[in-house]
Amino acid sequence: MIWYTHSVKDENGTPLIHDIDIALEVEVSLAGGSPEMEIRGVWIDDTDLLKSKSPTIRAIACQIVEDAENDDDTVERALEDAGIVYRGLGGNDPDGHWIRRREPE
Repeated sequence: MIWYTHSVKDENGTPLIHDIDIALEVEVSLAGGSPEMEIRGVWIDDTDLLKSKSPTIRAIACQIVEDAENDDDTVERALEDAGIVYRGLGGNDPDGHWIRRREPE
């Protein structure tokens, strides 16, 4: 689980709910040599919003997932927690590659 703070916004970008602290259940793997992150749960207290019976709550959870997957800091923390690092001189290094330096905790 990694912590993520999110503000729910309407279609115009106007914040409706500010700074919700959420625990994201994240799975990171190396597929074809590149890291892939999948968010499997959006938790507030003991409730997974992705499994809510309310379509509105599930829609908010899906927006949180989309925003978290596009947030560089969140992706970086997920990779770090999974022990996945890039070895190389930069993105254009032909010898660069992703490795799992340790098993996730």
